[in-house]
Amino acid sequence: ICTHQQCIVDLNRDVDAINIGFNYQTRQPALTCACHLSVFDPQLGGRAVSGPAVIPLPRVRLEARSGQLFATGLERSRA
Repeated sequence: ICTHQQCIVDLNRDVDAINIGFNYQTRQPALTCACHLSVFDPQLGGRAVSGPAVIPLPRVRLEARSGQLFATGLERSRA
């Protein structure tokens, strides 16, 4: 969920769309919000790198148990 106005964020693998449509130059997929064109960098912990959003995405805490991956909580930014 986008930290700007709570729209849905998707993993965008179309680098050309990010570079042109979101006006953010990258060579890698990014998490994008189509509502207001915010971009978040998954390799930087979900940091907001473009658009009106300035607060990073919350990070999901994961735990591996018996070969399965479980979401066990959220880590919200203090920014």
